[in-house]
Amino acid sequence: MARAEEHYSPDWQVIKAVGQKIKAARLKKKLSIYKLSIYSGLNYVSISRIENGHKNLTVSTLYDLAKGLKVRAAELLV
Repeated sequence: MARAEEHYSPDWQVIKAVGQKIKAARLKKKLSIYKLSIYSGLNYVSISRIENGHKNLTVSTLYDLAKGLKVRAAELLV
C-alpha cells in the first residue's frame, strides 16, 4: 500500500495529471475503456489504472494509447 506522503509527491501528481488527460481524450472521442483497449492493444484494467493515477506508464504505452485515440502522444502529456 502506498504511503500517504507518496500521493503528494511531484511524481504522483504528474502521473495523475497524465492519466486525467488520457481519460479526457478518451471521453472526448466517446470511447469506452474496452474499445480503447482494442484499438491500443493494451489491457483494459491497465488503462483504467493509468487513467486513475494508480499506474505509471512507459513511453511505448503512451504511444499505444495515442495510437488508439488517434492523437499525437504529446497531446496526452501535461
